[in-house]
Amino acid sequence: TGGRIAAWNSSLARLTGIAPDSIEGEPLWDGFGRLLPRGEEGRLEAVEETIIDAVSTGETGWVEHVLSGRMVAAENVRLTVDVRGSALPVDKGYILGLAFFPRAEKTDSGRDGNAALEVLRQLNRRLEVERERERERIARELHDELEHTLTALKMDVARICERFSLEPEAQNGLMRVIGYTDEAIAAVRRISMELRPSILDDLGLSAAIEWQAEEFTQRTGIDVRVNMSPPDLEVTPAYAIEVFRILQEALTNVVRHAEATTVWVTLRATEEHIELIVKDNGQGIDREAANRRSSQGLVGIRERARHLNGMARIKGAPAEGTTVYVRLPLDAAEGRRNHEND
Repeated sequence: TGGRIAAWNSSLARLTGIAPDSIEGEPLWDGFGRLLPRGEEGRLEAVEETIIDAVSTGETGWVEHVLSGRMVAAENVRLTVDVRGSALPVDKGYILGLAFFPRAEKTDSGRDGNAALEVLRQLNRRLEVERERERERIARELHDELEHTLTALKMDVARICERFSLEPEAQNGLMRVIGYTDEAIAAVRRISMELRPSILDDLGLSAAIEWQAEEFTQRTGIDVRVNMSPPDLEVTPAYAIEVFRILQEALTNVVRHAEATTVWVTLRATEEHIELIVKDNGQGIDREAANRRSSQGLVGIRERARHLNGMARIKGAPAEGTTVYVRLPLDAAEGRRNHEND
């Protein structure tokens, strides 16, 4: 996990604007940190962990997904680069070689590949925000209007049954109406909770995760075991909904692909990060599938993590299950309130 930068060739010096004599000999991860845009330092951990995995498994070819991203180049130009890593075993470790491949040129014109990608990401983010608002509006209307109307209907039918002497057939028919109404009320509550769990707004992220685990087990039969530290973590509503949606995506992938019987959900916090870990005992995802860009669920998890300046890793092995690991920075801007009250 350590090491220093041994060589920095002239091409990389021109690309980054960093002269070899100013970076050679610097600790490896400190040097890489100089290439990341402000606010994206958390990506460095993903790079480090991916390289360590590659070295430990001998898979040192393309690991494009995790090692791709924006970097600050010469003259403050931002590039998207792909990185290829290879490792040469030596007596006391490895000599690691990294090659940087820029995807696009300057982005100040707003028309190149990088700018287009960023515009698409921003557009997707705005659409997701609007979708979340629409989910909240529909859930509120279902609860405030349709559920109340159905409840009033049930009460009226019940009063008719109590006040009037009816033929047995009519009485039985009205009782069936009450039963159907109960089913409709339950369906409205379920749909409303799926759209926007009221428990998330009323009781917070920890309670919402517990509810989601119970609901998931009832619906799928897959056992979900939850561990949260601290058990009463409090964050802002906007932050909470992102973490909650990441969990939902991860659980959806378990149902679709894992063939698992048990899922372990861990939510833990330090002074600087929130970590969400969703691990199953299913068939295990392979590296190619984990990095496949056509997988909308995994892409959604990574994009949500990226939006919060965090990182997401998806790892698996045959017959050993899959682990979704998400680390998100938790700073004053996101408002972790429980420590403020200590």
